[in-house]
Amino acid sequence: MTGPSPETASRPACWRPARADDLPAISAVLTDPAFFDVLGAVTPEALAEACAPDGARRLLAFDIDGSLAAFAYLSGCDGDRPKLEEFAVLTRGRGTGTRALSALLEVLRAEGRASFWLHVVPDNSRALALYRRLGFGREEVLPDFWQTRNGDRVDLLRLHYDFVPAGV
Repeated sequence: MTGPSPETASRPACWRPARADDLPAISAVLTDPAFFDVLGAVTPEALAEACAPDGARRLLAFDIDGSLAAFAYLSGCDGDRPKLEEFAVLTRGRGTGTRALSALLEVLRAEGRASFWLHVVPDNSRALALYRRLGFGREEVLPDFWQTRNGDRVDLLRLHYDFVPAGV
């Protein structure tokens, strides 16, 4: 049994701006028909533009032991309430989603964001459980709001994560 090399074993898990060499793996997830009912379409051009660390849209990569483990595509980064447009882990069932999203919340908190929000398909029980476990709340039901890439019209839930308690 082999483990990580000494160089990668000491690297902490962290978020960073995505790079061009991350795009094939990210695109593979976004274009996998298995996820057409829960992930939206993002063009390769939009992904490439979002690699810039200071734009309104940001594409972030989460590395574990020096390897891409998850990604987050955000909009509204030029304000204090960014939206999580797309989030996925490359290998499911290892706790990577919890680790990555927890770390992303800390990054956004450190940036001074007021809140963070997202849409999720109510049938995406794994994602919904993760978001609720990490403290997303203020749920709003949006009936018949989104058409999946499979052509189905579905409800969405809008979830919010507040960094500063309301009224403070």
